[in-house]
Amino acid sequence: MDTLPTGVTGFYFYKNEPPPQMNLKQYKAVCYQIASLTGGLILRFVEAKEQKIRNYHTAIVKNQEVEYYILCNAHYPLIGFSIQLDNGSFDFIDVGPVAEDFTSTGFTILSAFFLNNSPSQGLYRALNTVELKQINYWKPDKIGNIIFNDWN
Repeated sequence: MDTLPTGVTGFYFYKNEPPPQMNLKQYKAVCYQIASLTGGLILRFVEAKEQKIRNYHTAIVKNQEVEYYILCNAHYPLIGFSIQLDNGSFDFIDVGPVAEDFTSTGFTILSAFFLNNSPSQGLYRALNTVELKQINYWKPDKIGNIIFNDWN
């Protein structure tokens, strides 16, 4: 991904069209598939609207080794994995070779390498001015903290 899509942060100027909303039913179905592939069990789902400042949905998964989170941007079919959620700071991980299994679902599984990388100006080309102001204010140190944020 060379450029983040407009509205990925969830912020927009009130006179403009809001960003699209993800289909929760599809996201939940993909989460159950991922959990099954990794030998995990879904403990619960947390929708973005339940946590008013979040721009992502979360599925909490427990397998034999660890509890991890399947994060999905609330506006685009972008999925990442994390083992730690701490005040908007994520420890992004890869969960087995699942990325290839979901290309046909319309979801993009983002790698830990990509999500943990520092953002560059080139990524921001399609973002709106409100999003750029939020990025300037919050100063995220990882790409993943832009795609999955708790900014208010």
